[in-house]
Order: sequence, then C-alpha cells, then structure tokens
Amino acid sequence: MICPARAVPAAIAALGPALLSSACGRGLARFASLLPDAATGHVFELRLDGPAGAADYSVALLPGHGIERMRQQALARPDLLGQTASLLTASAMPPAAAGVLWLEFDLDSDGSAGLPSFFVAPATGPVDADGTVALARGLAEALGRDMPQAAFERLLAQLPDGAHLRQIGIMAGRNERGPASLRLVIEGLAAAAIPSLLNRVAWPGAAARARSLAATAASLAQDGPVRLDLDLGQALLPGLGIEIPAVSRREMTDLVAGLAGAGMASPAKAAALGQLAPRRTIGELDGATFPTLLDFGLNHVKLAVARDGVGPDIAKAYFSLVATPNFAAAGTMRH
Repeated sequence: MICPARAVPAAIAALGPALLSSACGRGLARFASLLPDAATGHVFELRLDGPAGAADYSVALLPGHGIERMRQQALARPDLLGQTASLLTASAMPPAAAGVLWLEFDLDSDGSAGLPSFFVAPATGPVDADGTVALARGLAEALGRDMPQAAFERLLAQLPDGAHLRQIGIMAGRNERGPASLRLVIEGLAAAAIPSLLNRVAWPGAAARARSLAATAASLAQDGPVRLDLDLGQALLPGLGIEIPAVSRREMTDLVAGLAGAGMASPAKAAALGQLAPRRTIGELDGATFPTLLDFGLNHVKLAVARDGVGPDIAKAYFSLVATPNFAAAGTMRH
C-alpha cells in the first residue's frame, strides 16, 4: 500500500525536538514533498549521540509500479530526482532480484541531499546472490564505479550455517564527497560469532574494536540474532555495523539503558527513544475508499564502527512509517 509523502510531517512531529532539529525537520518535509507518491514505506535514520540533528531518509519502492512511477515522474527533472530516475533507468532490476528497492538519501542539517544510495531486498526469503550481483553491477556502472566481485564471493563463501545475504546495495557516498562502496547486509548471525567471521575474511579494521562492538551488541540483543553490515570497495573496508531488531517495551528499557551506559546515546535522546520505541498509530489520512492509519515506530538500532575506522563507535535508530487500511472505518462505511 502506498504511504503518501504528505504523511511524512506526522512522523517528523512524532520524532520530536530531542531527536530531530527543527531546521532538518523543515528541510526533510520539503524534500519528501517533492517525491512522487510511490513509496510503500519511509524510514528515518538518526544518530543517538549528541544534540538533535539531521535524519537520513529512505523510501521503499516495489518492483514494477512503484519503481516505474518514481522513474516516470522524476525523469524529466534536471535536479536530484532527475539524476535518481536516470540511475533507475540505467539499472533495471533483473528478475532474479525482484523485490523491494530502497533509496536512501543522506540529508544535511538543512534537509539538502545528494544522490541516493540503493538497496535491494527480496519480497520474501534470502537475496538471490546471482541476481543481486547483477543489480549491484548495474548500479555500480551507472555510478561509474567497479563492482568488487572477487571480494564479494570470498565473503559469501565464509558465511556460517544459518546466515544469508539479506540486502545488497550501492552506497553512493554522502553528497558525492566520498567514494561509492558495495553494502552487504547479512542476516541470521549471533553477535558473538561476528569477530571470528571478520577474522576469516581478513577484515581490515581494528579487531579489538570489532570484538568490543560485538560484545555490546550481544548484550543489548540479549543473545538474539542480529544483522551485520559490511562495505566493499575493491576489498573489505574497515567500517562495520551491527543491527539489533526492535524489541518489546520491557526489553527496550534495557536496550536504552545499555546504549546510554555505553556512551552511544545522549540522555535526552535515550529518553526520547524509550518513549518512541513501540509501534503505534500517529495519524489518519483520508482515502478514496476509506481512511488509512499511519503506523510508526522503531524498526531497529544499529551499532557502527566509523567507515574510516578512526572515528568513535556510534549508535543509530531507524524508525519506519507505513500506511495501513483502517478496516474498522471501512466496515462502518459499508453500513
């Protein structure tokens, strides 16, 4: 179901001033209003340290209608959306990779954005490696970059039983100031198993930092499965991320306390995160047939080592916004 861009201000208001600066909120609302109504969902990514700041912004597009609608409505524009549409046209999704395509826009504090990063995930089940390699190659070529296939294949060969590639994409580089890289999201890992996997694939980052981050993730995830984010240039890059899925209200209290205790969340943002964690209805939109409800809440938290391997470890929260039919209202209207 399409979640229209006019729903984004409701999510901005729900995030509140502790997480999102007013300047970025205004810029984000303005930017979202330029997008065609093709997204099935919106995701807002915020750092949890420091004062309120910027939020990176993603939209989810379904194959076929959603992607085509974005491409057709944006193609004639000479600005950022026109460039995005050109990339979508140059890198049509191969059938084996058909699934959700994510566009992730890195926003500055005023809401300005550069070319988006691209992610693909299947509608169900693990990513088909051959299909997504083809997609990644097409995206890399459209961005003028090479796809590090050899390093990619070596990594896949080292995955433990039960782990699989869940998403793959091209990280275009924030506002084109950095080089593009290939982002791999691996699902089905125990956080405690991450250091040994990194050792087997000769990850070039600081091993002690990886062990510390994995131990923190294992504690916060209460030994549940996590996702591992790794970037490839021509070889593995020193940055990594560990995604912890959203949890219940009771478990969230421990997660927020743990992030604050590890110095990864400021007191104000930890308090705001604790209030926002559960999924809930934050508004209602009129529809052609019956109203839709706006469902908003925490999707996951990510702990990350800086991509340059030098900066401090950070934590980010990812909130998602989707529209769901108000079946109760539909039933009332029928009667």
